[in-house]
Amino acid sequence: MKRFKTPIILFLFLFALSCDKEEVSIAGSYEMEEGFTLSFGGGEVILRFDEVVSDSRCPIGSNCGEAGQAIVQFILDNDGIVRIFKLESDLAGDNVKEIQTVYGRYDMKFIDLYPYPVLNEPFEAPRSIVFTLTEVK
Repeated sequence: MKRFKTPIILFLFLFALSCDKEEVSIAGSYEMEEGFTLSFGGGEVILRFDEVVSDSRCPIGSNCGEAGQAIVQFILDNDGIVRIFKLESDLAGDNVKEIQTVYGRYDMKFIDLYPYPVLNEPFEAPRSIVFTLTEVK
């Protein structure tokens, strides 16, 4: 009986190595603070909200000719392949214009960035972003 265990264990090990990696779906709606990371598929896919690159949105309580724009940077590590990308959005109070960026096999929609700037009030950190990821078929 002992001589059959080694070939069976070896077969199972080689079979496990030959299997394709399971596709990890990261579709959904998310909210995350600046500097935080989401991990999917046991760590195969890591998405980090790296920083707010710029935030020129018109502060509440002021009159601006334009609504302004927020630009945020993400870092995506997909099983060791690291990509840095930015999302831009034009934001006007409650009228959020979603800017869609196709990245890999996902559409990423920048929904909101808060807290919203307020005239003559200090900046509040950390900032949080709300976004959705939708799988492209």
